[in-house]
Amino acid sequence: MECHLIEYAKKQRLTNEKTKESMECIESIYNTSKFDVSICKCNKCGQKFIYCFKEYNSPHWEDYYWSFWIKASEEDIIGIKNISKIFEDNKLKPSDIIKNVFIAPADLKKLIYKMVTEKSHIVWADDNKFYWVEKGMAKYKAQIIFYGVLIMDEPKYLPDKFQTW
Repeated sequence: MECHLIEYAKKQRLTNEKTKESMECIESIYNTSKFDVSICKCNKCGQKFIYCFKEYNSPHWEDYYWSFWIKASEEDIIGIKNISKIFEDNKLKPSDIIKNVFIAPADLKKLIYKMVTEKSHIVWADDNKFYWVEKGMAKYKAQIIFYGVLIMDEPKYLPDKFQTW
């Protein structure tokens, strides 16, 4: 049986209040004011989700807020925890650099970006509505949200609104 939150999102009847009363954060992985990652679970059915909050600042100083609840397998959770473990084992802060490679949030952001573009998830979009994304978000939308720019191999235009999920 599918999680009731997913069912509500599919019908576009999910609300912020329903997610607050039904979700429990069981582990915080990374926490800043512009990028958060946690592991959450539904209190009703136990379905685990990787939660991500991402703030996007446009070139016109407009702020857009996005939240994602990615339906997670145990393998997904292990992957997220392994990145988190790098910090703990090395007593690192997110801004630390190892061998000239940023460990986080860059690697964590890449992993979440990959999940958002490839996996089914609930998204609370910048229009303040919840949506169910069945097979991953379009890459050009995710690139704008996570990186602020379009990267190679994507359309040269953007729609006025990110309404087509």
